[in-house]
Amino acid sequence: MSCSMNTIQSPETDRYVLVLLAKEEQTVFWLPILELLEHYGLYLLSQRSLILPDREKDMFSVPDLRAWELLLGGSPSNLSFLHQDLIRYSQLYEIDMSLQSDTDYRTPKKLACFDMDSTLIKTEVMDELAECAGVGAYVRQITERAMNGEFDFKESFRQRLRLLQGLDEHVLQEIADRLPLMDGLKTLLQGLKRHGCKVAILSGGFTYFALRLKEKFQLDYVYANQLEIQEGKLTGRHLGDIVDSSRKVALLKDLVRKEQISMSETLAVGDGANDLAMLQTAGLGVAYHAKKKVRDHIPQSINITGLDGILYFLGYSPVAL
Repeated sequence: MSCSMNTIQSPETDRYVLVLLAKEEQTVFWLPILELLEHYGLYLLSQRSLILPDREKDMFSVPDLRAWELLLGGSPSNLSFLHQDLIRYSQLYEIDMSLQSDTDYRTPKKLACFDMDSTLIKTEVMDELAECAGVGAYVRQITERAMNGEFDFKESFRQRLRLLQGLDEHVLQEIADRLPLMDGLKTLLQGLKRHGCKVAILSGGFTYFALRLKEKFQLDYVYANQLEIQEGKLTGRHLGDIVDSSRKVALLKDLVRKEQISMSETLAVGDGANDLAMLQTAGLGVAYHAKKKVRDHIPQSINITGLDGILYFLGYSPVAL
């Protein structure tokens, strides 16, 4: 790596940590990003690679991934504008970045809350059910617009669910048996557990499928929507409160109280508009292969790798796993 930013050692300064994830052949982003940081009043104190060459590559979902941790000093002239510019640069150069205060970066996370559909699994279960009910194309369109924040989530949820009325219960089992897990999921969960972090699913999907993941990976909490089933068929209705954006935030706060931790010790990960408030509330919110509305508002994003890339945003490297 070559850069024009001077490396300065000074103990009396605000400190930030910028984590960069990029594919090995990517180098063009270095100078623009370092110049951007300098423009906002940040200077480089130190840097280190978070991946050992060759030996550790096969552990992660992108084998040629490179990761760096940059310790920065200074007081940003406008942290909000800097975050927006970093979001823009991450999209322009196809790299993943996380800028946190050094204190936040060093704070161990004790609770991780995840959306399920399109975050822990590579599908939207509602869409899978709709396909079996013969209304797949229509429901997929509604789901996409809801996740982009174009529709009220609760209303779109009820609308889509009504179209599943009469679907045989055995379809749930068939879909559950073939749920495609997101790349890097196992590595991420192993890393979180090894560092004493509890894991919760806060999902606008369905408990039937979330509980499968809970059992498979020995997760700690599941909150999702419960399908109403009568005489072996879906009624097109649900039981209990809908887990929407505000409900996810309330559940996150409830779990913080239950675990007797601070909000700064929490991680939240999601992809859709109904995850945005949860990501903004948590100590560290990560937009994972997210919709544009989410990417544009969350500075920490994962777009080039799997869920395992999040471990770097927590300060963990393969050596630490």
